[in-house]
Amino acid sequence: MSSDPVAHGDTRPTLPEAMQLHRAGRIDEAESAYRRIVAADPHNADALRLLGLLAQQSGRVQLAIATLTQAASLNLATAVAPLELARVYRSAGRSDEAIRSCHEALARKPGMVDAWLELAAIHTDSGAWDDARHCAERAAVCAPNSAKPLAKLAHLARHQGKTTEALALYRRACALAQDDLLVRNNLATLLQELGQIDAAVTELRACLTLAADDVTSLVNLAAAYQALGRFDEAVDVSRRACEIAARNGCQDDELRLAAEVRLASLLMDMGRHAEVIALLCGTVQRSPDAARAWYQLGRGQLGMGQPQAARADFDAALRLAPHDANVHLDRALLNIQYGPLAEGWDEYEWRWAAQRRRPRTIGLPRWNGESIESKTILVHGEQGVGDEVMFATCVPDLVAVAGRVIVSCDPRLVPLLARSLPEVTVRGHEPGSGDWSEVAGEADVQVPAGSLPRYFRRTWEAFPTRRRFLQSDPAKQVRWRRCLTALGNGLKVGIAWRAGSCPADEPLRWAPLAHWHDLLATPGVTWVSLQHGQVSEELAAAMTTGAVVHDLPDCDPLADLDNYAALLDSLDLVISVGNATVHLAGALGRPVWALLPQHWGWRWFAGRDNSPWYPSVRLFRQQSDGSGWPGVLRAVQSALA
Repeated sequence: MSSDPVAHGDTRPTLPEAMQLHRAGRIDEAESAYRRIVAADPHNADALRLLGLLAQQSGRVQLAIATLTQAASLNLATAVAPLELARVYRSAGRSDEAIRSCHEALARKPGMVDAWLELAAIHTDSGAWDDARHCAERAAVCAPNSAKPLAKLAHLARHQGKTTEALALYRRACALAQDDLLVRNNLATLLQELGQIDAAVTELRACLTLAADDVTSLVNLAAAYQALGRFDEAVDVSRRACEIAARNGCQDDELRLAAEVRLASLLMDMGRHAEVIALLCGTVQRSPDAARAWYQLGRGQLGMGQPQAARADFDAALRLAPHDANVHLDRALLNIQYGPLAEGWDEYEWRWAAQRRRPRTIGLPRWNGESIESKTILVHGEQGVGDEVMFATCVPDLVAVAGRVIVSCDPRLVPLLARSLPEVTVRGHEPGSGDWSEVAGEADVQVPAGSLPRYFRRTWEAFPTRRRFLQSDPAKQVRWRRCLTALGNGLKVGIAWRAGSCPADEPLRWAPLAHWHDLLATPGVTWVSLQHGQVSEELAAAMTTGAVVHDLPDCDPLADLDNYAALLDSLDLVISVGNATVHLAGALGRPVWALLPQHWGWRWFAGRDNSPWYPSVRLFRQQSDGSGWPGVLRAVQSALA
């Protein structure tokens, strides 16, 4: 026989007994107990309030509102019921009523910190940042030794771009609540955003000393390791987070979802696309409404060269999150790579709303393809040097329809573009600078360089067949040819084996020089390093195997692109992974062999061994046989023989 008094139908439960059932997750029994208490005592405000909370937890918003409203009216001495009613209204998207309920709570208890913070959260939801900040500041005045108001102020400052202020506020909050894992995780993620990744790792390790199985801390630590290029550690930490979340029974829990999506993102960076698909197929079965999981699954399918499956997954993500800019951007890149090309360029405009691109304030109307034959248009460069060159191939098309064209680009490209486009005004603009006033003052309209293909490259036939777009400096070219001749007879071939500057680029975009040994043994070839950065150790290691790769003096592509272009123009052949060197040499019309992962790179499209951007470029892709970079280099060696 049960000893639980609530189990006996002839015994009226007490409120503590009903609360015990509620805490134990015995929701149906708890609701029955609360109802029996209220039936016996209709003025029991506490039972009504707890019944309202239970209704909210089970998704019955109208019942929650009705019972909490009744509870608030029965006990005018407490501010708790109006505050909880405000939270229900906020969760239902009824912000005006939520605000009124918060004010009711504050009328009863003016110094109620949680009410001020709830009011701040409501204003944050609607983007009323100043009102939200005012409320959070009032909370801080009410509780000067509490971390919660400081953490809210830090959150607001962070989302307003005031990162220095946010960092200081998070540190103050952490000092007041050293065991608050949420605040410390927020501090760590901000540190990572600011590039202080080692400091973020330290903070997250401290979190794990407080709670070794905290899934959020593990997920964020994996992200930090990923940013540092410590992939093996990141995988270990991510798998541990997934295992803990699964062990805790979080079948469709947000924590388990976050852990699995982080692991998928990490595996994507490592090129382990099949593992991404295997992982996330299970995730979307458990959590079919998880847009993030569908998105990452689509990325995995795209990495495996499955465009139709990827498109279906991206579409699924967008049905759940129609305004997710990152999904729109990746679907755009899919369509650019595989077609339809025009749809891809149209959707590529989402890049400015995605995390990967920051919108610019230039103070000029945006050009959208209308007639500008009597107007001056400003083209502002974006992304990396290679992308600026690629998009600049559309500038001659723009010249044909505009009164005057001004191109604002990386200062290192100014001499090269000015020489190559004499009918265009070319101005340098430091990457990352937000001041466009000088160049904007001369123009009527503006367009980002990456938007030009939307108007001029909507079909394959629209790509020009000219072999050469850029013109190097003739005098510098003469100097380089003398230098190359002095190296000896034979074909002069420049090579570059790394692309990208962050550790995450390594698995997909680095073809280690150690793999080039057989190719470098090809007779009759003089090899020249085109690789930027420190290469002396790699070249010395190659030399121990008998390979000689010349590292030419006064050749720094990061510092002097005009000089570098003249060197490229003096070579017989350029062999490089997909980096800015390929774009520059291709635009100069030099023979280029580009080395690419099998399915990677929207810039190079799919199913081609040539480039419509640059007719002189030949593409060598990894094959599905798993041979990787060595297989690509064997194909190059065969072609060179």
